[in-house]
Amino acid sequence: MPQISLIIPTLNEAQSLPPLFAKIAVALNGRTWEAVIVDDASADGTPGVCADLAKDYPIKFLSRRYATTCLSGAVLHGMAQASGEFLVVMDADLQHPPERIAALLEPLEKNEADFVLGSRYIEGGGMAERFGLARRIISRIATLLARPFAGQIHDPMSGFFALRRATYATAKHLTPIGYKIGLELMCKCQVKSVREIPIHFASRTHGQSKLTIKEQYRYLAHLSRLYDYHFPRASPIIKFLIVLLCSWLPVSRSIDGKALR
Repeated sequence: MPQISLIIPTLNEAQSLPPLFAKIAVALNGRTWEAVIVDDASADGTPGVCADLAKDYPIKFLSRRYATTCLSGAVLHGMAQASGEFLVVMDADLQHPPERIAALLEPLEKNEADFVLGSRYIEGGGMAERFGLARRIISRIATLLARPFAGQIHDPMSGFFALRRATYATAKHLTPIGYKIGLELMCKCQVKSVREIPIHFASRTHGQSKLTIKEQYRYLAHLSRLYDYHFPRASPIIKFLIVLLCSWLPVSRSIDGKALR
């Protein structure tokens, strides 16, 4: 039985997978591990590439031809099939650094945390590409909206994280939507100790980003579900105040702009 299970959702990542696994093999040299790839009907030959890679690496390939629950559902599908003591979730596009997997696992192995995130926004972390102003504002607002149940975490939307299988087994009423499954697990597993480790978020070299306007709306819908779960009585009031604030901001800016003129 492997000690570590890597859960890697894919959608048209055939070009990224060979270099990804070469780096994973180096990062986990001397450890027992498996990679559970959950593919959502890729049309670029990803299944064939995985079959070739499975000759050299411990890969378990799962296909979701009629996926209905987005990336979050793919991750949970992979976790259900994983057999490792530690579960690591990462993207296939090489933006999450494989060389940081060991650092991600260390707080779990030392019983210093229940959940570990790879963070772009703490000291030592960073990004290869700087977001534009609009993207930075959206990211900041999304982080603030998650704070009531994510706590003082700098990068709660990170998709590069690890937890023990035993922690995952405590999750109840998982209802993922969109791509921020880490938030879902932190909330539904009721983790008490979260650790962030710095990572450098690399540029995508192959394929296309899956972050679309539709996914951003799904994130808001996901947050709504988490508010209902975490604050069943106060949730309607909290969501009303959020909508009120969001509607006030543009008015506030126009008033300030008029005053300046």
